[in-house]
This record gives sequence, C-alpha cells and structure tokens, in this order.
Amino acid sequence: QWQMPPQPPRKSKQQKIDEVLESLKNRSTTEEANLSSVLKDSRKLKKFNQAPVLLSEIQSRYNAVRVSSMKEAKEAKKAMQDLQNLANNRPLSIK
Repeated sequence: QWQMPPQPPRKSKQQKIDEVLESLKNRSTTEEANLSSVLKDSRKLKKFNQAPVLLSEIQSRYNAVRVSSMKEAKEAKKAMQDLQNLANNRPLSIK
C-alpha cells in the first residue's frame, strides 16, 4: 500500500533569516566597463586590474585568426593559379 513520504521539517524564522543573510554575504557582483576607457584611466585600471590580461588575450586571438585567414587566402590564390594553368595547358606548380 502506497504512503506519502514524510515531509521535511519546517525551518524556523531564525533559520530562514540566517539563510538570507548568508546568501547576501556570499553573493558576487559583476561590474562592466569599456576596455579602452579602462586602459586609458589609471584609476579605473586599479579597479579592473585584469584589463591588460584581457587585452593580451584579445590580441593573441585576433592574430591567430588573421594568420589563419592569410594562409587560406594564399591557398586560394595558388588554387586559382593552378586552375588557370590547367586552362592554359601549363604544368602545375608544386610548392
């Protein structure tokens, strides 16, 4: 025969208050700012001390994408030259 599971004990008013105070104490806040304005202002830079690291990460990702796109463009140019050579019955370049 099926029975209802026992209910968990109810929290006292003081326990509820303690939980709310604990969550307020442990909460974290996030503040956003424009990266270029932070890098230009030394007072903001002290507050957002991770800004130079973030800039460095952005620059390295940008450089990786740029190098990759330049490589793809070079490969596409070579493929087009090979197609033109085929159309003109010239031997393929090997590089």
